[in-house]
Amino acid sequence: MRLSGLLLIAMGLWFIWQHGSQAPAVTDDPVQQPTRYMTLPDDPVPPAVDEYTVILERPLFSPRRRPPVITKPEPRPVSPPRIRLSAITISNSVRVAVVRELDSHQPRHVCEGDEVGEWVVEKVGRNSVILTTQDQKTTIPLFGGD
Repeated sequence: MRLSGLLLIAMGLWFIWQHGSQAPAVTDDPVQQPTRYMTLPDDPVPPAVDEYTVILERPLFSPRRRPPVITKPEPRPVSPPRIRLSAITISNSVRVAVVRELDSHQPRHVCEGDEVGEWVVEKVGRNSVILTTQDQKTTIPLFGGD
């Protein structure tokens, strides 16, 4: 059993030695050779001049070259919501405010993150609620307002 195993290993090594050292045949035929280069057309056509207008208007290496100026539109002012803060409840896990809309007199319970019109409740404090929208902030005091 050992002798047949050694004989099998020896035959395998001999086969690898005989066939592994042969290099693939190199031919001069370009059809059989893998392409290692890119062929260019005989007469390449340059791009049209109007495709270079951006570069011509703002030369690439000019010291005066600046990025384009982008202006942000001014945010329109948003009027504060017409609400009155009636009550605040604060527990370990929940902060709830009861607000009453002055137009409809409907009470509403709001938590931090809720929306009141275009405004978002940022914080429910002990005596007030802070609302935010865009870049504006307003504070609604408890039992205050219109």
